[in-house]
Amino acid sequence: LWREHWSAPHAGDAEAMRVDRARADQLLTAAGLPRRRLADGRERPRLQLRVLVLEDTTMARVAARLKRMYAAVGVELLLESLPEPEVMARVQADNYDAFLSPLFTGYGMSRAYLAYADHDRDRLVSRGYVAARQAAEAVRRAPDDEAVARAVHELHRVLIDDPPEVTLFWQKGERAVGSRVRVPDGVEGDVLGSLPRWTPVEGS
Repeated sequence: LWREHWSAPHAGDAEAMRVDRARADQLLTAAGLPRRRLADGRERPRLQLRVLVLEDTTMARVAARLKRMYAAVGVELLLESLPEPEVMARVQADNYDAFLSPLFTGYGMSRAYLAYADHDRDRLVSRGYVAARQAAEAVRRAPDDEAVARAVHELHRVLIDDPPEVTLFWQKGERAVGSRVRVPDGVEGDVLGSLPRWTPVEGS
């Protein structure tokens, strides 16, 4: 969900998504993936995952850090750096374990609806995730601002409790408005939030 949505759904993210390596270790062991050591004392990875990485300097840095963090709990990431067309072809062919790529969010909730709601339009990834369908539909059907805020927060809760993916960081773009447009004072967050109140500058 967009970081600067007016209903502020991300207020509790730091606590909800804190790193807990001990818990991760417990969950992997409970799933039948205990830590194991080879005869020479080296630790054998309890799990290996093929991760497609979009060829990009930022993605490469993130992937390297992820590899170290997952190794700390006994999971080996096998990184494959590929250009975007190859990553998308592999994703659409379901030929991967995971992939690392930027995720673009837009102003409003349309991208979240397209990703998670129950509809027949094309999706980037379609692997049977249905946990957020009802919550995404509730956002679309909300009759007023209060109902929208409640629905967005419920969708956010569902995505944290039963995540379809892991959001690792946010890249932030900047916007600029030309001098022929007057933007109202006191705008916070994304300037597009004030779009209905923009007015033309006289004589422009």
